[in-house]
Amino acid sequence: MSSGLSRSELERRRPLWGAMSDLFLDTEVREFVPSLALTCARSGYDEPTLERIFWAEVFPLGIGNLQQVAGEWAALALDEAELVRNAEKGKVPRLSKALSGWMVGSEWTGALTLLRWLRQEPTERWPLLVRAWVLLCRRYFEKPGDSSLFPLAEEVSALRKEGVDLGAEWQRFQPIARSMLLASEEGSPQARGEEVERLLVPPT
Repeated sequence: MSSGLSRSELERRRPLWGAMSDLFLDTEVREFVPSLALTCARSGYDEPTLERIFWAEVFPLGIGNLQQVAGEWAALALDEAELVRNAEKGKVPRLSKALSGWMVGSEWTGALTLLRWLRQEPTERWPLLVRAWVLLCRRYFEKPGDSSLFPLAEEVSALRKEGVDLGAEWQRFQPIARSMLLASEEGSPQARGEEVERLLVPPT
């Protein structure tokens, strides 16, 4: 495939294209946000470049999946040739973003916030923090009273042994979680927060 992007740029972008496209799946995507932040952090791109890649390259191809009655939910295979053409043009579709950007906006904004936090930490701590944020996502977005299929209590214990202060992480992560909660979802933000806090209570 002839491309205006160099081979090294293609290799650098592919993990980003894949991680960003997950936000356009017709399923629960909020727990993908921490992993997306990690992929962005590892890419080495600055925020303006990441914004352009998301809105100018991936968004125009991915948003149609969310606008369908029954969109793809398992994996979104975006056409690489189209992604490359979008990269070469580098233009954000402003009308489409204004009309439909809200469908992924809070998740993308959350990912950028987590990216900033990661870049303030030693790289060896990045995977631990992402694990903590995924755990918090899973508990917060469960319906109150449901039991998770994911062994959350075991993960809490494992992260504590690694020195992660889950209480502190929850305090700073909570506003991101609230921003991604839909008005139509069962359970108030306060009730969901209490579920998280119960999970984090150290055993006596």
